[in-house]
Amino acid sequence: MGALLYLLFPALFVGAYLARWDVKTRSERRMRKRFGRQTKKPAPMWVRKLVRRGTIFWTLFAAGLGAVTAIYVLHMPVAFGIVAGGALPAFAIEIYQERWMVRYEDGVRQAVELGTGIVEAGGTVEEWILQGEREIEGPLQAVFARGAQQVRERLSVADWLRYTADTTPSNYWSYVCNGVLSHLDSGGDLVRFFVEVARELQVREKYRRVMAQQRKEATQLLLAMLVSPAALYLMFRRTLDNLMQAEPFTQVLFAIALVGYVVLFWFARRMARARETL
Repeated sequence: MGALLYLLFPALFVGAYLARWDVKTRSERRMRKRFGRQTKKPAPMWVRKLVRRGTIFWTLFAAGLGAVTAIYVLHMPVAFGIVAGGALPAFAIEIYQERWMVRYEDGVRQAVELGTGIVEAGGTVEEWILQGEREIEGPLQAVFARGAQQVRERLSVADWLRYTADTTPSNYWSYVCNGVLSHLDSGGDLVRFFVEVARELQVREKYRRVMAQQRKEATQLLLAMLVSPAALYLMFRRTLDNLMQAEPFTQVLFAIALVGYVVLFWFARRMARARETL
């Protein structure tokens, strides 16, 4: 049974990775086809969710592999292996994704500040995109690189703005792209729009820092709560393992307690998260 599981999870991982690659390349191909023409019907909701939340494949794989390793390699009880072995890798992937989003939002801030300076000096959106490719750091730089390529090919930036607004994982960056597109179509005051967005971004940045500090404190408190049970388990591991093997009901109670800690940890992190309102 253990050998079958070790064959199953790599197969599932390969299939999930290929599916994720197909979704990402399909979106890029669709974007290139739409440049220079009117925007067609938007992508289905499930495609947009997969593009925005591509790390779901890595999360599921890490949780499954961690659970199998804890049970069949480390010989942990089934309850402990499923909960601890699956939850810890899942939390690690979630933390990585959150840090990636922080870098992405930092790129949004850089893009807004750069755009404000360029349009106030009389520059155009095309100049903003070209300069953003060189100056913006983080994951958003690749987005501006695609836009700069279209500008160099003398194609319209309107479809790039629509595509970016549809596929970005940041609701605020989607709002900025849609706002720029709307002002380009209507001939509105782009300078005023960028100035207002820059002011809003300053308020959002202060709010994000406060929420990040509160979340850090909540996480530290929960980690402190987990130290004592983890230390007790390590001290009396052999006795507890023998007890759970002899009494299956004890293993169920232990699993319920572990699930309670995991849910409490997850709930505290969610409550302390700075949510976007746009």
